Amino acid sequence: MEVFRCEQFRFAFTDIDETKSPYLANAIRHELLNMHGDQHFRLSRLVKHALRDRMIEGMAEVIDGIVDDLIAEVKGKQVEFCTTFADPLPARVLGPMFGVPYEKTDGLNDWIKAGGRKLDALQSGAGIAEVEDANRNIHDFLRKLLADRRGAPGDDLFSELMQAEIDGDRMSEDELVYLSIELASAGVDTTRTQLPLILLALLEHPDEWAKLVADPKLALSAVDEGMRYAPLPWAIPHAATGDFEWRGVEFKEGDIAFTLVPAANRDPAVLNDPHRFNITRDRARHFAFGYGMHACPGS
Repeated sequence: MEVFRCEQFRFAFTDIDETKSPYLANAIRHELLNMHGDQHFRLSRLVKHALRDRMIEGMAEVIDGIVDDLIAEVKGKQVEFCTTFADPLPARVLGPMFGVPYEKTDGLNDWIKAGGRKLDALQSGAGIAEVEDANRNIHDFLRKLLADRRGAPGDDLFSELMQAEIDGDRMSEDELVYLSIELASAGVDTTRTQLPLILLALLEHPDEWAKLVADPKLALSAVDEGMRYAPLPWAIPHAATGDFEWRGVEFKEGDIAFTLVPAANRDPAVLNDPHRFNITRDRARHFAFGYGMHACPGS
């Protein structure tokens, strides 16, 4: 929690080699995750303003319908969960998120998959042309959508972000485009990967699965416990913003602290029987959605 507050630390990737792709380096710099201080505070306030209760409730209803359709397609069949459910679910949510029919988001899901590898591509140089091309396609898609929506916003998250205003301050076109794809990418990639981890935990603990079958109202606590027990985030790097001592450890400016989410989620100092998967335990604090300044806005 101390590190995630981003007071003496800030979220930090390793150094970015801009010469490999100035375009990708610029896209990374524009991501909310990589911002700090006043710049981050301003944009995160506008995002939270757009993610109001009405918008969340509307999206929840749409997602419920998408899930029902996916279940109907596989009911009574033996299927591979990741390819038939976990992967298409967030891909189908992209349409209503941007206020366009699902069939008109053709390519967007694949672009997000490839485009999300920006940092890896800049560090290794591998597949950098494909990743840059995917990001250009995403950005062009959103700029065209923005041009179509000007003066005629819809009931979708993209339109809410367009209109979000606090004390006369609104996002610029670049901010809107980069932020929208960051939110979409975060929601798509995490959902398609976290769902199988939760299902695996249930399959490996048949007694817990039996509890859920007997009482479907335990679904929310099962998801929450699944994210605590088998979180997608692993080692999240933060850099010290100055020289200081914390709990007897000397930090110099730029030193990296890796916050290990699975370890924090199983801290025996704050949780009884932390290594047990138990969907009926009292809700336990976990860090699968982060914490503090960079906590997931869509959590």
